[in-house]
Amino acid sequence: MTTRTTRPATRLPSEIEALRARLEEAEDTLKAIRRGEVDAVVVEGAQGEQIFTLEGAEKPYRLLIEAMNEGAVTAHLDGTILYCNTCFARMIQTPVEQVIGGSLFDFIKLEEKAALQALLRATTPIGAKAEFTLFPSTVDAPPLPVQLSLRPLEIHGVQAFALVATDLTERKGFEESLQRRNEELERRVAERTADLTHSNTLLQEAQEKLRQDARGLQDEVAARTADLRESVQSLEQFCYTIAHDLRAPLRSIHGFTHALLEEFKPQFNEAAKDYAERILKASARMDNLIRDLLAYGRLSSANLPIGNVDLGKALPQVLEAVRASEFGQNAKIDVETALPKVRANPVVLNQVLENLLSNAVKFVPNGANPEVRISSKLQDGWVHLLVQDNGIGIDAHHHERVFRMFERLSAEEYPGTGIGLAIVQKGMERMGGKVGVKSERGKGACFWLELPKAE
Repeated sequence: MTTRTTRPATRLPSEIEALRARLEEAEDTLKAIRRGEVDAVVVEGAQGEQIFTLEGAEKPYRLLIEAMNEGAVTAHLDGTILYCNTCFARMIQTPVEQVIGGSLFDFIKLEEKAALQALLRATTPIGAKAEFTLFPSTVDAPPLPVQLSLRPLEIHGVQAFALVATDLTERKGFEESLQRRNEELERRVAERTADLTHSNTLLQEAQEKLRQDARGLQDEVAARTADLRESVQSLEQFCYTIAHDLRAPLRSIHGFTHALLEEFKPQFNEAAKDYAERILKASARMDNLIRDLLAYGRLSSANLPIGNVDLGKALPQVLEAVRASEFGQNAKIDVETALPKVRANPVVLNQVLENLLSNAVKFVPNGANPEVRISSKLQDGWVHLLVQDNGIGIDAHHHERVFRMFERLSAEEYPGTGIGLAIVQKGMERMGGKVGVKSERGKGACFWLELPKAE
């Protein structure tokens, strides 16, 4: 026989009233859920169904999340979405009411689901980040690259996680654009490199051909120079031989003419005397010319030893010869500075100085006495010897011409062979020096010599 426990009648009204209050509270909660005032989702678990809600006290937090430009999701560890904001719903192009209660894995690319599950299991309290691809529920919608930032949390004693989804479409587009630009740049660099390599190859080939042509040209110039030098030497030797051979008959002409004048002058009429005297003068000029040609020839072919020569000792001998000449008897020649030693051949140097000074005292205006100043200076290991005169001067465009063979600028007024300055230039070249002139017509001339300083 079963015995029932009876409750006092006095307690029943109070219990009924408590049950009625709890029922009204449940009905109010369900109404709030239906009106959207409270978000709730039912999750089945080991202890049966559980209802999760976002109550009114959390409303400011909810408003903040709704204002975000990033997707926000709260989900159970099995992927069930407990809450999402409007931005996340727009990302997957699904209404919010259809998202909540669904599985997060339904919106993840199939190949990436295992990676997301592993990330959820391995997520530490400080959270984790990784890139995934969302697939909207709309068929025609393109996949959306996102970065998911996860952080574990606990809701009413149940383990869950909060997730923020950042749209990477713009960044991915920029990266793809940058990648395309890099690829285009690499392609253009490769093309440019190929062009430069090809151009460099052509340049090297052209340079090699130019070097070959230059070597060929140098060889040809060297061969022609050697031929020309040989021809010049042959010509100089020929001139030297001819000049030497001409002196003997010329001396005979000069000697016989002189004998005729001495022995038969009384028997000559004036015309015969004039002819004989012209022959003597012409033969004398010819002898001087031949003598200068021989001197020039010797300078071109002779072996000239070079040594230290004291200009202070060499010059007085030259001055003595010049003062004794036809045009130097009334000349005033001053040596203004002490003369140093130079590297030269003593014989050739004497000939060069004598020719320069002979011209300086000869080419003066009519009625003027020659005045010559000699000075020297040392510069950069070279001795500069200056010979300044008060002569008729030389036009600027004739400064190079006067050193050529047989050049006589005043042939009608002044005697000479036109070889004196050519001998000067040849002698300076053979001694490793230089010669030049600074002058203007009617203002005298300054001839300068350059020779290495004595060792």
